[in-house]
Amino acid sequence: MPFEHARVSLTSEPGGVLSVVEALEDGSSRTKEHAVGALLTLCKSDCCRYREVILNEGAIPGLLELTVQGTDKARPKARELLQILRGSKDRRSEMEGETLEDIVNDIVCGIEGEDRSGKAKRMLAEMVKVSMEQSLRHLERRASVVCTTPTAELATLK
Repeated sequence: MPFEHARVSLTSEPGGVLSVVEALEDGSSRTKEHAVGALLTLCKSDCCRYREVILNEGAIPGLLELTVQGTDKARPKARELLQILRGSKDRRSEMEGETLEDIVNDIVCGIEGEDRSGKAKRMLAEMVKVSMEQSLRHLERRASVVCTTPTAELATLK
């Protein structure tokens, strides 16, 4: 049961999932492939249990970036994990044909000029940057709450 042992170790240690999310954002191409694979496997093993954990650690910006700039192995895994994290009850997941590629393609088609692809990449990079900054602020708020909350209260938050 190596997977079970790894899952328990990763999710029981404070910051375990966060370290994988950080690798997803800051690692090498290969590290990002492994990180998205680990998060996808974790979420597939028990979506109800780990979906919120992964979302709370701010994985969305890194996953969005991977869907566009990731390797051939990382892109489909990132897309699949985003679909799972989105949740099947989400109204947007029921829209036919509305994939991330369609959205990016619509952005590119709406840009005028010769360097449409470059402009679209810059726009997407800016969107990811803003999203990552929002996630960072969220994590900083969570860290300040954890640092100032007595241990007994922390137990009730879990």
